[in-house]
Amino acid sequence: MPTVPSEPAPTVHDRALRVAVAAPVPSRPFLDLLGPEAARLPEGYPGATPVWQLARDLVAAGHEVAVVALAHDAEGPTRAARGRLTLVYDHHRPRHSMRDFMRRERDAVRRALLALDPAPDLVHAHWCYEYALAALDSGLPTLVTLRDWAPAIVRHMDVRVWPYWLGRAAMYFLTLARARHLVVNSPYLAARVRPFTTAAVETIPNGVADGAFVRPPDGAAAAAPLPPPAVDAALPLLLSVNNGFTPRKNVTTLLEAFASLRHLHPAARLELVGLGFEPEGPCAAWARRRRLADGVAFLGPLPHADILARMREATVLVHPSLEESFGMTLVEAMSQATPVVAGRHAGAVPWVLAGGRAGVLVDTRDPRDLAAGVAALLADEGLRAAVAARGHAHAWRTFRQSVVTECYLEAYRRLLEEHQGRRGPGRSGGAHEP
Repeated sequence: MPTVPSEPAPTVHDRALRVAVAAPVPSRPFLDLLGPEAARLPEGYPGATPVWQLARDLVAAGHEVAVVALAHDAEGPTRAARGRLTLVYDHHRPRHSMRDFMRRERDAVRRALLALDPAPDLVHAHWCYEYALAALDSGLPTLVTLRDWAPAIVRHMDVRVWPYWLGRAAMYFLTLARARHLVVNSPYLAARVRPFTTAAVETIPNGVADGAFVRPPDGAAAAAPLPPPAVDAALPLLLSVNNGFTPRKNVTTLLEAFASLRHLHPAARLELVGLGFEPEGPCAAWARRRRLADGVAFLGPLPHADILARMREATVLVHPSLEESFGMTLVEAMSQATPVVAGRHAGAVPWVLAGGRAGVLVDTRDPRDLAAGVAALLADEGLRAAVAARGHAHAWRTFRQSVVTECYLEAYRRLLEEHQGRRGPGRSGGAHEP
């Protein structure tokens, strides 16, 4: 009787994946996908991160995604699921978590990952701290994305929080020593990480959701030239979005630069958005003591959609940071066709701005140079329009989420193929049929 040849086993390229995402995320961006199930969820992480966009894109592409996160407002394990998406939250202690190097938090994430049923094909952990260590402890195939450089954070951090951040730095380098597969979000970060790891290091940038990009009104391709931004040059509005009033974010220099800029543009306004920039927050108090608050609106944290709307209304986005491993605010501003002024020596910022072709680079350590960069854009409508158009086109080509998600899918498949190879011939790996 003739032997019927068996069909070759499908590869991970032929299959939908089950991806566990371990990261701090807000629950709000997933509410529409979860429906009534979402009512039981905590609010989660208070800030916007690029992780939720990736998770949504993976679900839209037909993959099953389980997001495992921690939250101060989670009283215990809380789960919601619908269709291809599952969200699991557990408690994150608001204080003293570093006394045991976040052991409780790491154990909670590890338990949640191992309790997923069916088991995930891989874990994608974000940042190089408790989530990454928990994923590595699970024994599941793990890809770790690094989104910051811990030594730079410690160097610019207030000495009062050094004990906490030194603990996080220890976790950071422990992750580098243990991880086999690493992704970083910029070549700047890759250069700093590689001396401390034997893992393969790949660069995949952060992404902005495709639908968040503004389009030319005639429906032309996103890379086409945009019309001049619809702003009133006589009433210039500067916007700066930062997470924390810290030396690294360098907003004090921006306030000094803005005070001098108002001599040329008395009607200029500056809006400050983010944690630490509330009307009665630390930045506002600092500015008032130094008589630098005139023309400044301290808005504090805002919903992500509101931030994008304010970017569209702004004349210029000013990013005074001294160091960034990426600079998500820059990419979001470019997606809204808002011209950007940012730091020439600020880590990955020159790379994000294509060496100055997609934005204006200045020395953010010098308030005079920062003010001059902004003044050049305010004085020349043609320059503003050109910088906005180049930034928009660069962001669409390089940083839109669909491009980023495809890069991650390729990284997942390489990880699973390597894992399958280590398990030996005849083993199927972890992926499953859709």
